Amino acid sequence: MLSVQHVTFASPAVLTESQKKRESKADPRKRQTHQHSSKQKKAKHAEQFALLQQCEEVLVEVEHDCKVIEEKTAASRHTTTATLNEMGDLVCKYAEQDNQLVSLEEDIVAAENSILQETCKASELEQEVNELVQHIKKHEEFDNFLSDLADNMNDPQSDPIAQFYEALPNLERMLAGLSV
Repeated sequence: MLSVQHVTFASPAVLTESQKKRESKADPRKRQTHQHSSKQKKAKHAEQFALLQQCEEVLVEVEHDCKVIEEKTAASRHTTTATLNEMGDLVCKYAEQDNQLVSLEEDIVAAENSILQETCKASELEQEVNELVQHIKKHEEFDNFLSDLADNMNDPQSDPIAQFYEALPNLERMLAGLSV
């Protein structure tokens, strides 16, 4: 099923009387609102212009502050770079000194080892010398004993054979000590 509706078109050229009355009554009000809105527009325009000027002033201040901050940042970067370079130099010097200290420690350890070896050799040599001195003392003691025995045996008042047999245990003991 088709439904058909009735449509009417309004024509703007033809005004009815009620529309004419409404329009004539609205006319002074429209004029007044138009004047009032024009004043509001001017006031709003002035307010927007003042706000624009404030924004421009703030923008100029911000740009100036940004330039100051950029200058300070550049100065800080320069100072930081110089400080980092100085720190790098100090680290290199420290590493060089550390290497020298390690080398010196190695030299000291080598010298201590050499001294220890020389001390051991000197101690061994001293022990050998002490043994030789003891050996020499025993030989001297034996030599003195034999000299005294020979002197006593040459004494006309004594019996040389008896003296020899008396000295024989001492001779055996001394000879046993010399055979070391």
